[in-house]
Amino acid sequence: MITIALQSDNPENFDIQTDTSFALALEAQKRDYRVLHYLPHSLSLDNGRLKAFTYPLELKPNTQPKCKKPMWTHLDTCNAVLIRQDPPFDISYITSTYLLEHLPPSVRVVNNPRAVRNFPEKIPPPEILKLLPQTLISHDISLIKEFAQKHHHNIIVKPLYGNGGRGVFHVKPQDTNLPIILECLTAIENVPVIAQAFLPDIKNGDKRIILINGEPIGAINRIAPEHDHRSNLHVGAVAHHAEISTQERSLCQKIQPFLVQNDILIAGIDVIGAALTEINITSPTGFQEIQKFTGLNPAAVFWDTLNLKPHNPSS
Repeated sequence: MITIALQSDNPENFDIQTDTSFALALEAQKRDYRVLHYLPHSLSLDNGRLKAFTYPLELKPNTQPKCKKPMWTHLDTCNAVLIRQDPPFDISYITSTYLLEHLPPSVRVVNNPRAVRNFPEKIPPPEILKLLPQTLISHDISLIKEFAQKHHHNIIVKPLYGNGGRGVFHVKPQDTNLPIILECLTAIENVPVIAQAFLPDIKNGDKRIILINGEPIGAINRIAPEHDHRSNLHVGAVAHHAEISTQERSLCQKIQPFLVQNDILIAGIDVIGAALTEINITSPTGFQEIQKFTGLNPAAVFWDTLNLKPHNPSS
């Protein structure tokens, strides 16, 4: 039997209508895979062997997942581990990636924990950074103010390790709140913030393109709610069907070598107008919305691509 371990937040709290982790787990169970769940803090390295306190999952369509009787599981007996917990990307998240690197090659970890650790969403490598709009990553308030002035005081400022649209500010011309926004953001944690030039094309939506093994398989366009500049589904944006343009496919081709070389099997890129704004590799979402609009099941594409084979578990 093929066994999957899902590292995520509590599945009993999943939004089963939108959650990609739920879609992945449900499709795995349809294939008669055994699906276990564990919370990251339960990872334990015991004399060099990694184990977790796991809960077998009972999954049904349109039904909240149920966690059955827990047990300790040596993760080297699994065929794959999916890293799917939501950010914030903090020291706890980083620690889990270090621990998961102790698994043998017979266990496929998705995405590769080293890649997850080395390429957090908002700090891409140099070859990807050049594709983004003009960007400043800094903890220095004076530098951020200079950046705002350079861009006519029309910028986006957000936490470096945030997610779901939380703490994202659109600072407009004549806005007197920039100093207090920066004071608040830089006071939250002793880490930099990210500032980017505002992209007017956001009025037409923020496109999420899902790539599996570097290949774009589908997209959605997220439209921000009225009186809100954020296009994140977590804060009320509405998903619409979207095609992947020729220009966007060319962008995906530029990114593909980076994804494949770093064993990033699932990625979600965000595109506003013609500009790449982010690469999500921790827990990218959008699978269920793509299936709703196109009929394509991205979770099935994922498991087909992973192509797991049973192996003899270690004793």
